[in-house]
Amino acid sequence: MKKAIITTISLLVLICSQAIAQNIYQDSLGTTPFSSAQFYLGLGVYVPAPIGGVFAVTAFSQKGWGGSCTIKIQSPNAKNLPADFSPGLIILGDGIPDEYIKTVTLRALKEVPTDAASIRFGFEVGPAFESKRTLENFRKKTEWLSANYSYDQVTHKSLGLSIKGKMEFPISKYFGFEFGLTSNLYAQRSYLGFDLLLTLGQLRD
Repeated sequence: MKKAIITTISLLVLICSQAIAQNIYQDSLGTTPFSSAQFYLGLGVYVPAPIGGVFAVTAFSQKGWGGSCTIKIQSPNAKNLPADFSPGLIILGDGIPDEYIKTVTLRALKEVPTDAASIRFGFEVGPAFESKRTLENFRKKTEWLSANYSYDQVTHKSLGLSIKGKMEFPISKYFGFEFGLTSNLYAQRSYLGFDLLLTLGQLRD
């Protein structure tokens, strides 16, 4: 059920993005909405929890067609710890071991301008590659000052579909912000979240 809801929301993002694009910019054939190609970098965060870091590279042509590459890294606390797990002596942090999730997306995109130079919309879609390192095979141990369990770190890899609708604010020619709604769909795990990025580069004319 949860996956079905996320899939439905993703499709709504697709439909709404396309509708906005057509309403804002009707005459896309035979015209160039941007006077030059654009290229920029994005650095920011992904929410909700587990909050992760996001790095993105985006480029598009005068007609607004292009692509993006995004890398997202998250390190949430492990959820599958034994009920009697104890971290032992804690020097830094909470002592709870972390999982590690890295997601790489390669998406085709369409940028859509508005009458205001400091606002535009975009839609992206493409494959998502996820590498998730989890803690498994917990084994009880008795040692002073250290955790009372040992465990294996197992990496699981997934290939899925990434969909993103975004609103951009190129405040100046070289500096701006981007707010995006992203859904990544995998066979075993899917999610919906938000990107908030600081963007630097050739953002507008």
